[in-house]
Amino acid sequence: NVVAAVVFLPLVDLVAWARENSEYLDSELLKRGALLLRGFETDLDAFEGVAGAVSKELFRDYGDLPQEQGKDAVYHSTPYPENEMIDFHNESSHLRSWPEKQFFMCMHVSAEGGVTPIADCREVYRLLSPELRDKFHSKGLKYVRNFIPKLDVSWQQFFRTENRAEVEAKCRETGTDFKWKDGDRLKIESWAPGVITHPRTGELVFFNQVRLHHVSCLPAAYRESTLSMFAVDDLPRNVVFGDGTPITDDEIAQVGAAFD
Repeated sequence: NVVAAVVFLPLVDLVAWARENSEYLDSELLKRGALLLRGFETDLDAFEGVAGAVSKELFRDYGDLPQEQGKDAVYHSTPYPENEMIDFHNESSHLRSWPEKQFFMCMHVSAEGGVTPIADCREVYRLLSPELRDKFHSKGLKYVRNFIPKLDVSWQQFFRTENRAEVEAKCRETGTDFKWKDGDRLKIESWAPGVITHPRTGELVFFNQVRLHHVSCLPAAYRESTLSMFAVDDLPRNVVFGDGTPITDDEIAQVGAAFD
């Protein structure tokens, strides 16, 4: 299956071209799932312009990702060790709402190596066993997060407030379960789908962040260290099925094999 097209447009004003060909780009994205445009010397303004040409309203709620200075809809990438591949996931799929399209820009080209991994999550869904597909579809997922000082962003950074009452109000508004622990520590549990129906094509899509949150996806040494310090219920991040039952390591391995 073709999941990405490589488009070469030398000596072209990319923003103007995107504006003039927004319908073409939209149709190609629906058909192929992803497009890669490369060979352009561009900046944040041009990047924002291309995104705005394809998506008239840019998404502005990426949770705890830091924004680029002076931009209200452009964000830094997820912090991750430079020598490790980030686990495949659907950005913002654990939030209450999410964008239909994602745009990424390479700010610093690696001196050697480097990859641009793109996964067709329709195909990932088809590669899972019928039993596991049914679990993700019918049960959904529950993302669990314990805000632990110095291990991750604080709840103050995540919710962008110092006021606990405001945090509780936001949790109630989004249907997020919350619990204060040990005074100022916060635990939240939020339900989200594991599979969605694409709003325009009607196709089933494996749409979640299970690989990014499940404890079994940590490197072996980190996983062993983390589990030695925290009980499963107290892990900084984890994910279970929506009914609270655990997602087994074997089930996560099947998801990883499908992505790979």
